[in-house]
Amino acid sequence: MRIAFLSVMFRHPQSSQQRGGGEISNRLLLESLAVSHSVCVVCAVGTELWGEKVNGVRYYDLSVLLGKRWFGFLASGLAKLLFTTLAPVVLLRLKPSVVLVSTLEHSAALRYRRWGGVPVGGFLRAYENFRLGRSFSASNVRARLQQLLYGDFHQHNVNRLDFVLPNSRYFAGVCKEEFPVPRQYVVYPPVNVEPAKTDRFDGSLRRVAMVSNAKHKGGRLFVKLAERFPDMEFHVIGYREEHAVAGDRDIPNLVCHEWAPDVARVLGQMDVVLVPSQWQEPFGRVAVEALQAGSCVLVSDAGGLPEAVGDCKALVVSAKDIDAWEKRLLEIKADSTEFLAQNEEARLMADRFRLSRQADALERVLEKEVGRFESRSK
Repeated sequence: MRIAFLSVMFRHPQSSQQRGGGEISNRLLLESLAVSHSVCVVCAVGTELWGEKVNGVRYYDLSVLLGKRWFGFLASGLAKLLFTTLAPVVLLRLKPSVVLVSTLEHSAALRYRRWGGVPVGGFLRAYENFRLGRSFSASNVRARLQQLLYGDFHQHNVNRLDFVLPNSRYFAGVCKEEFPVPRQYVVYPPVNVEPAKTDRFDGSLRRVAMVSNAKHKGGRLFVKLAERFPDMEFHVIGYREEHAVAGDRDIPNLVCHEWAPDVARVLGQMDVVLVPSQWQEPFGRVAVEALQAGSCVLVSDAGGLPEAVGDCKALVVSAKDIDAWEKRLLEIKADSTEFLAQNEEARLMADRFRLSRQADALERVLEKEVGRFESRSK
């Protein structure tokens, strides 16, 4: 197969820049597929490559085509502005047999489908593709500007895709209610952390961690727990001042870290990792990374988080109930036998999220969809 992936922003695969879980997942999947197939990425900005291969994937950055070396930000801005027009033209040259998109690239991919007659599928990893709200919040204004720039990427164009790829069973159910796309296939975000020893925890909780101190991620709840357990260290990985809670820097056992490129390595040094999200997370990548890194995990009962830990009840806590989180930590300190048993069960089940298994799943989907189109055109 010749696989093309469209992404407005795609950072250089060897860059140490902070990037979202969706971009990490997409890159890992594409690099795995590149072992057996021809794979390319067409982006507006990010890689600063044109026709060069990195880890088996060939990159086409439109800002390079437009002369970023000489015109800098002007070329980058122009590449974004012209992405929906230029990306299909580049695809005409590359002649892919299937096109995948992320969030903003539906119009460009569907335009190429009219010319090239190939299936188009979209990753659904968050709520950006759902209908726009009516408020004048910053996120809605930004989404409307993106819609003007890149075309519709909500219900209208999602429903025109040939297939979609939600990132959990939970999110597949949500998407099924929103989008009548005929074919949906769950492809989990791949997590490829080297297995670590899992017998480090002796029940004496010393270090507890979470990733991000954002309010919707449970940052405020985490700060309150730190105050309730002064004898334990509470580590925030990826702490940002704009999400700070008043006085949190004055809490002596709250340790704030900047973003760590190798988050899993840091998580593996903790006794328990909390994922206390207050909103409906589509999936729980951090929980899976922590499990594979050998740590114990507690997640909130929100969205796809319970699914990420195999629905093991001892690892799931009521999202907004601070007393329930305190009680669960006290129970673990008193007797961790059942907790450790279920944590090990969840860790073993987390093997299904490994890169090799999810890449194989995606490969089967693409072969099926390409075969469907080819048989239809005969």
